[in-house]
Amino acid sequence: MQLAQQIANAVAQRASCVTLGTFDGVHRGHQSLLQSVTQHASAHDLQPIGLVFTVPPRSVINPSLHTPLLCDITERVQLIRAQGIEHVHTINFDDDIRGMTAAEFISELRNTLAMNTLILGEGAKIGRDQKLASELNAGPDLGTRFVAIPIAHQADTAISSSGIRLALSRGDVKTAQSMLGRPFHRGGTVIPGQGRATQLGIPTANIAWTRDIVIPAPGIYASWTTIADGSVWPAATYIGDNPTLGGASAAFETHLLGGFSGELYGQDINVSFVDYIRQDINFPSVDDLQAQLKCDIAQITDLLSNSEPASYPIP
Repeated sequence: MQLAQQIANAVAQRASCVTLGTFDGVHRGHQSLLQSVTQHASAHDLQPIGLVFTVPPRSVINPSLHTPLLCDITERVQLIRAQGIEHVHTINFDDDIRGMTAAEFISELRNTLAMNTLILGEGAKIGRDQKLASELNAGPDLGTRFVAIPIAHQADTAISSSGIRLALSRGDVKTAQSMLGRPFHRGGTVIPGQGRATQLGIPTANIAWTRDIVIPAPGIYASWTTIADGSVWPAATYIGDNPTLGGASAAFETHLLGGFSGELYGQDINVSFVDYIRQDINFPSVDDLQAQLKCDIAQITDLLSNSEPASYPIP
């Protein structure tokens, strides 16, 4: 579908300040860019508009580069709006857009959105000719001002979606939280499991999940779990393949603490990761596993007693 058709409903009420990207995770770097958009729009009486690719263009250009996202498109749009971008519109990167030069792409945005200024992250490129904002400013007059926002850093490390995915792949949910500006979370529908955790006296809610969204490294985590009624519970969350219990397909399950009792099957819940407790281990016996889980729960209970609950609305 042509770009003009995709953004036809995003017609600006007045001249606009536009930003564009995948915004995977809407992390602190993205937040800084979005704040620049709102500030520039306010200072120049422009309408702030965000255009969000539903999937990263690189994964369409080269499917072998497909990587799981930090959050889905619905959450990304919500998070961008929360930064003060009132008008957010999604774009499906397709062959029509892929074939456009930077000048053609910008012309469509000017014609449809009355774009006065385009603000991008430093290093972002536009069009099949891969133009940087600095190159666009130095090139032919396209009737638009182009602004590149420097990449945000944490200590000496650039804040990036790939950096957050790397941290999560190591179980480092604290670094991920620091870069995101909020705890990383994953949600899903509670489905029946094999009942092995219940047999150990530690019943868990087994959560259906897909590989389209990042899942942290295997192990035990301290977490907060939001259930369908909106209540938030301290929880011990497990990701792994249950090696001590004979192995199984990768599990994502959470044990609610604080005296929870109730039926969760079929409900959507959301797990917010606080800290990594230990790696997934193949214990010599089920008794050893059970003893360690009791120690894990005691540690998590103590840790979360000094932590503010972190919750996210159930979609």
